[in-house]
Amino acid sequence: MSESDVSRISGALATLTALMAAAPAINYAISAAAPELHREGLLSAGELALIPASTFVLAAFIGRTAGPLTDRLSFATQTRVLFALAALSLAIGVLATGLAGFLSASVIAAPAQALCNSVTNRAVASTSQPDLVPRWTGIKQSGVQGGQFVVGVVIAVAAATVGWRTGFAVLAVAVVVVIAVCWEPVGRLSRIVDTSAPGRRSGLSLPTGIGPAMATTGLSGFAMQSVNVYLALFVVSRLRLDTELGAVAVAGVGVCGVIGRTCIARGLARGWEPQGVLLATTLLSTLVPMGLWVVPMTAPWLLWVVVAVAGVGLLGVSTAANTLLIRVCGPSNLGAASGRLSMWMYSGFAAGPIITGAVLSATGSYSAAWTPSAIAIAASVGCAVVVVLRPPAVAPISVES
Repeated sequence: MSESDVSRISGALATLTALMAAAPAINYAISAAAPELHREGLLSAGELALIPASTFVLAAFIGRTAGPLTDRLSFATQTRVLFALAALSLAIGVLATGLAGFLSASVIAAPAQALCNSVTNRAVASTSQPDLVPRWTGIKQSGVQGGQFVVGVVIAVAAATVGWRTGFAVLAVAVVVVIAVCWEPVGRLSRIVDTSAPGRRSGLSLPTGIGPAMATTGLSGFAMQSVNVYLALFVVSRLRLDTELGAVAVAGVGVCGVIGRTCIARGLARGWEPQGVLLATTLLSTLVPMGLWVVPMTAPWLLWVVVAVAGVGLLGVSTAANTLLIRVCGPSNLGAASGRLSMWMYSGFAAGPIITGAVLSATGSYSAAWTPSAIAIAASVGCAVVVVLRPPAVAPISVES
C-alpha cells in the first residue's frame, strides 16, 4: 500500500469508531442520568424502559428496510447525517422536561443507531486489507463502549457538580466537534468506499447458517440493553449505593467492553474462529444475571466483577457476529446484510427493557427482573452452539485499494 493509502485508512478507522460512539449516545446519557431523572420526577421506571424500547423498535424497522440503501447512497452523506442526528438528539435532551421530550430525543437518534453498523461494516469491507478486517471490526465496534464510558463519566461528574442537563449539553457539543474534525476524513473515505464496494444488487440472499448468529445478537442484546437501562437504578435502589456509582457502573461496562472487544479483535486477527468466539462470549455472559442475583446477598464489590463480565461477554458477542458476517458476505450487499443483523439486535434491545421493566414493576424484585435476561442468554448459547456445529461458508473478501 502507498503511504497515502495508509493515511486514509488510519483516518477512516477513527471516523468509523467515532460514528459508532456517537450514534447511541443519547440512550447511554438517559440511562446514566436515570437516578436523577427518577428522583426529579421526570421519568418513572416504566418510562425509562419505554424510551429505549420505542427507539429500538423503530431502529429495527429502519435497519431491516433502509439497510440496503447504505449499499447505494454516498458514504459521506450518510455518515454526516448520522452524526448530525446524534448531536441533535442530545441537544433536545438538554431541554426535555418529561417523557415526550426524552422520547423525542431518543427517536431522533434511531436512524443513526439503526444504520451506523451497516455503514461502518461496508466501509470496513471496502477499505481495509482482508487480514485486518477482524481487528478493524473489533476496534470500530468498541467505539460503542468507548462512547458509553465517556457518556457515563460525563453524566456522573455533571450530576455531582453542575447538573445532568449540563452533561447533556457537553456531550452535544462534543459530537459537533467530532463532526468538524471528521469532515475531511469522511470525504476521503467516501471516495474509496463509493467506488470499491459494488453493492448495488436489489435482492439479498443470506448465506446458509448465518441466521443463528444473527439470532444470537438479538438474544444477547436483550440482556445487554436490560443491563444498560436498569443497572444504574439497581445500584442505587437495591444496593443502596450513591447515584454517582450507578453512573460509574454504566461507564465501567463500557470501558470493559472496549478492552474485551479489542482483545477479541486481536484474537480473531490471529486466527480465532468467529463462531468459537461467539460461543465463548455467550457462555461467559451467563455469569451476568447470576452475579446480579448474588451481589445483593453477598459483597457489593462483586458488582464490579459483574460489570467486567458484562463488558467482555455481552458486548463481545457482536464483534464475533459482525466479523463472521463480513467474512461470509463480503462488500457486495453488506449494508443490507448488516441491516438484517441490526434488526435482530435492536429487536432484542427493544424487548429487553420492556420485559425487564414489566417484571420489576409487577414484582418489585430485581432478582425476578433479571430472570428474563438469564433465559435469553441461555437461548443465545444454544444458537451459538448451532453456529459452531454448522458454520456458514466463509467467502474470501475482495478488497480494492
